Amino acid sequence: MPDTVAADSPGVQGSWLRLAALMGCKPELAVLRTFRKLNALRLLEMQSELVQEEQDFEYICGLDSRDECPVTRSYQVDWDVLNGSQGKGGSVQRDAWRKLRDKLEAYNSAVLQQIQITAHEGPSGHNLGLLRGFLGSGKGNNSSLRGSGWDTWAEEENGFRNQKGEFVVLSAKYRERDYFTRWAGETALKHFHTFLGRRFKARSPTHPQRTQSADILEIDCIG
Repeated sequence: MPDTVAADSPGVQGSWLRLAALMGCKPELAVLRTFRKLNALRLLEMQSELVQEEQDFEYICGLDSRDECPVTRSYQVDWDVLNGSQGKGGSVQRDAWRKLRDKLEAYNSAVLQQIQITAHEGPSGHNLGLLRGFLGSGKGNNSSLRGSGWDTWAEEENGFRNQKGEFVVLSAKYRERDYFTRWAGETALKHFHTFLGRRFKARSPTHPQRTQSADILEIDCIG
C-alpha cells in the first residue's frame, strides 16, 4: 500500500490534502491564523502561574533566611550549598526554585515566539484573494472542506478576519513588489472575490452550495 496519496487522485481534489499541496509548493499562499487572542490568553495564564510561584519561592526563602541552622541560612548566598542540600528545608527551596525556573523558561520562550509571530508579515490582499478564489473554484472543489476550520479564510461582514495581524503567511514572496502592481492585482480580484467570498462563507458545512465558477488559479505542482 503506498505511503502517500497524490493530491490529484480521485476523491482528493478539493480536500485538505490538496490544500496542503497548494500551500507546500506556494508558501506565499500558506495563510494561517495567528490566534492572537488564544496566544494572549496562554501568556496571561503562564504569567499568573509565575506570579504565584514567585510568591511561594520568596516566602520559602524568607523562612530559610531566618532559620536557626547556619547551613539553611547560607542557601541565600551559596548555590552549591543549596543544590547539594539533603535536609528538608534545602530540598523545599531547591525544588521550588527549579519549578519556578522551568516555568520561567517556558514563559520566556512563549513570549519570544509571540513577538516573532506578531512581527511577521501577513499575507498581501492579493495572495489572500488568490487563496479564497482557489478554495471557491473547481480546483478547490467549490469550498467543500469539512470539519472545524473549513471557513478559516472566508470573509466576514465585520471584517474580523481581514484585520492586520489576524493571519500569518509562510513566505512573503512578492510582498515587496511595487505598490502599483499590488494595487492593480488586488483591485482586479476585489469585485470577483466579493461575490465569491459571500458564497464561500454562506455555505453550510452540512449542505454545501456547489458553484460553477471557473478555475482562476493554475497550480502546476498539484495538478
